[in-house]
Amino acid sequence: MTRASSDSTDLSAARALIKKRDFDGAVQLLQKLLDDFPGDADALELLGTVYFYGKQYDLAVLTFRELSQADPFRASGWINLGAVLNKMGEHKKAVDALRKGLQRDRQNPEGYYNMAMAQKALKLNTMAVSAYKEAIKFKPDMVHAHLNLGLLYAEMNNNKLAQQCYQAVLRIDPDNTKARTLLGQTQDRQKKARDAVSPFGRLVDVDQLDHQLEDTGPRHLSAPARCDERDLIQAITKRIRPDAKGIVPLLVQEIPELLHRLEMITKQDGNRFAAPETHRQLIDLIARAKQMRSVVAEGFDEIRNHLESQR
Repeated sequence: MTRASSDSTDLSAARALIKKRDFDGAVQLLQKLLDDFPGDADALELLGTVYFYGKQYDLAVLTFRELSQADPFRASGWINLGAVLNKMGEHKKAVDALRKGLQRDRQNPEGYYNMAMAQKALKLNTMAVSAYKEAIKFKPDMVHAHLNLGLLYAEMNNNKLAQQCYQAVLRIDPDNTKARTLLGQTQDRQKKARDAVSPFGRLVDVDQLDHQLEDTGPRHLSAPARCDERDLIQAITKRIRPDAKGIVPLLVQEIPELLHRLEMITKQDGNRFAAPETHRQLIDLIARAKQMRSVVAEGFDEIRNHLESQR
């Protein structure tokens, strides 16, 4: 027996109680509704949310699991379950729940956001970067995703990309003091790093060399970790392959041809009406080449950062 309408008076009343932070009242109302309509998905989802807001995480987990059994195709049930498991520190279980949720809704920004948090907690930093990017792709104004991604880049010593994330936050919310503070800190670190670079040659640091030699040895990964790494590398290479292939003919053929054409035009007598158009085409091609290079370089950075995080 299930309720047909998802916007019943009882659910509306429960939402009103939640807004007033009367969690006990909302729980009583929703439990009564579930007594009358066992397994009602909307009531279960709202009840799990109330438990979460009330910091009754064990009850929230039980409720969202019940929701996932009652309506296994509802993405929000799995994603909310993953969010609660994250809060409880059960990050591996959170990843499993979130994967099921994202299989049902591959454009859910909250799902990717929570996945990124779980992967970050599991020290899968490169995978967390990809998840945050997906969250931002589907919800460009998600401030916390930009902030967390910036913090993650800073932790991975990529100050340039960290700055871009904080600047994105400030474009969305110019009054965001946290982003402004983090941006200033990152710029200071970058400046200090540049100032610390010696213009002279350096001798080999034997201790550092030994450390590097150790890092080049075989890595011992568990089967699930190896599977995750393989999926990550395949996803990155698939994403950058079109630009990696396209940039070569652009640099070797198309741009040199336009340069030659522009040079020949400047040597001709008479009017040169074709010169401005050729110049615009050249500028466009150079911009395309820069964009392609950026995509490829970012992909290699992701792979390198992942390998460094596994040391």
